[in-house]
Amino acid sequence: MRRWRRSAHRAGKAVWEPHEARARSLLAAFDDPTLADGTIGLPQLTFLREWGERVAARSPETVGSVLMLLVRRAGDHGWGWWQRQQAAELARHRYVVSADDALLAAWTAVRAPDGWYAGQLLRVVEGMLRRTVGPVARGDAAVSAIRALVDSVDRRRALSAVDRSAVRARLLKLLPAVDSGAVYTSVIVPGDGWAAVVLPHLTALTDGTAQSTALLRHLAAATGSKPTRAWLAASQKLLEPSPARARCCGCCWSGSPMPSRSRRPHRGAPSRRS
Repeated sequence: MRRWRRSAHRAGKAVWEPHEARARSLLAAFDDPTLADGTIGLPQLTFLREWGERVAARSPETVGSVLMLLVRRAGDHGWGWWQRQQAAELARHRYVVSADDALLAAWTAVRAPDGWYAGQLLRVVEGMLRRTVGPVARGDAAVSAIRALVDSVDRRRALSAVDRSAVRARLLKLLPAVDSGAVYTSVIVPGDGWAAVVLPHLTALTDGTAQSTALLRHLAAATGSKPTRAWLAASQKLLEPSPARARCCGCCWSGSPMPSRSRRPHRGAPSRRS
């Protein structure tokens, strides 16, 4: 895969031309007067159902191009209810995008407005990344795009808790566990007493940093209040006896406050950032 530069999607329109050639006429449907006033009624729902069926009947490449152009619209103006519904439906069908397309979609989603429907946009883009650069991203271009997307998830205020948790967890799984010589502590949000105590200890670790990073990312990828069997099984494997993991757990425990209700940590712990 050629190295992706963030400026590529800003520099020109060439990267979008294949998608426009395949799908621009299909996207013109969103300018139809039926949808102009934003009303959600039987005529509008019927119109969009028929449109979705027409698009889904096209080639997987065309469906992928429609999704790419919908992502571009989101990057420029955000999505309305219509775009969100259609993107969610089309993403369930078979579609084809390249790895470069997925990275383009990722950087486009990063600059998308912080709207209520951004959650579906992030889900669509995460699906593109999983199909093309997954199960584990390789290369600086893919890793940089995924990390930028995770940071975007964490910065957004209008994102629902369900979307935030699900998208972050899936993106974290795409990142490689590379021993770079330091624990990757971005999964912990600074700002409270626990983080203030723990972060210096973790950043000082030098041995087995990949194991510690993998453990922190796994904790950050937990979703919901009840862990799944798969998550628990992976946790058991990650917590197998290891000096590096013991030091990581010791650092985290050293910052824990006394177990009184008034001093329970409210943010701390891995925040599912990567």
